Amino acid sequence: MRKKLCVGLCIILISFTGCGNKREIEQPKDVRAISAKWQDDQLLYATSDGIFTYSPVDGRTENLMSEDIAKKDINWLNCNLSPDKSKYIVITMGHYDNTVEIRDSETDQATLQLNVDKYREGVGDYSPPVGQVEWLDNDTIFLSTEFRLFIINIKTGDEIQVTEECSPVTTRVSHNTKAPHLSWAFNVKKMGDKLYYYSKRQPKTPGLGSIYYGDKTGEHELLKNAWLLLAVDDKRFVYLKETKPDVAETFLYDISIGSSSPITAERCLEEGIFRTNEGKLVFMTGDMTGGVYQGVIYNPDTGQSQNVDIYSGERDFPDQDIDQRQFGHFMGAFEQDGECVFLFSVENYSKSQEKYIEEYLAYSTRSNKLIEIGDYGDTWLVNMSVSPSGDYIVVTKHNRPGDDDFLFEVLKSDDLLRQLQ
Repeated sequence: MRKKLCVGLCIILISFTGCGNKREIEQPKDVRAISAKWQDDQLLYATSDGIFTYSPVDGRTENLMSEDIAKKDINWLNCNLSPDKSKYIVITMGHYDNTVEIRDSETDQATLQLNVDKYREGVGDYSPPVGQVEWLDNDTIFLSTEFRLFIINIKTGDEIQVTEECSPVTTRVSHNTKAPHLSWAFNVKKMGDKLYYYSKRQPKTPGLGSIYYGDKTGEHELLKNAWLLLAVDDKRFVYLKETKPDVAETFLYDISIGSSSPITAERCLEEGIFRTNEGKLVFMTGDMTGGVYQGVIYNPDTGQSQNVDIYSGERDFPDQDIDQRQFGHFMGAFEQDGECVFLFSVENYSKSQEKYIEEYLAYSTRSNKLIEIGDYGDTWLVNMSVSPSGDYIVVTKHNRPGDDDFLFEVLKSDDLLRQLQ
């Protein structure tokens, strides 16, 4: 009886744990793509063979669009799943073409193709691309060319222009071309039942422009001399405001009470502010060429900030061969159990090699440890994007300017945390 009981327990353990040999999921490495982005904790990416979704939790890849993209005139592509995942938007740009279509996730068929020329016409000699198209709900999208913003019902075809009509363009940028050099609806964010966006409508005037909000009933100016950065949630967003000529400070705006609170008066380093998986706001400050940088963790609920000395070139990487140090770019941060890990890069000039060498680094606020994430050799540009859960990081490696393809790999945040202990 005891022997049978032991056998039964072992069978149960095997089914749940593999008897201690649970298969470690091997994450993708050096996949060639033209697009890769997180949506929830799925990675949407496009290759020459089509568009795919990848789930790093179970290692499952599904094909959304099985078309030979290599045969099309595409050098940029973006994809957005609907809230119920039943449909998705595909936006493409090429040297001679710009397309927007809605496709069915199950059948791999296009259900709606939009006439983008209709939205682009009439802005001088310049035809602005349709670059931002996202979901309001499962049947409604918003579409922006930066100069016009529309709300479109994809079932009925009804569409409403949210922004005022932009004025005729008179600014000449070359002998043959006139272009606006301004924006009517840039960096559009859905918050609650409204759209919020940055807009500058008077060319050759000082100031940043304004933040507007709009819906099917029209638009309203909300904040002057302000630049919308990111949405924190459905009630709050982060923006820059010009408090003095050529001086911009960062604020948090609460839509529900119509009030702003300061985040920082310091200038953020390249790439600006990110939201972590725990809802904190993170950014980096310092002199671009100073070689000393701080990380800031701001809690939007309490208004409290934590400042951390992240990097000092001469202290952390003393090397007689280094002549100049400068900041690369900030790529975000993730949190786990009170620990925050910053991801960023620096560029150090090697006198012996007579070139800048870029290092990609991670810093832990718990261990105060700084490590190099990986040796990416002479790769021209490396970007990292943290998944919404903070559990995974997609690393894109671009070889040279003008090359639309790149290689990507997926890293586990836990692997970085172990190195940072």
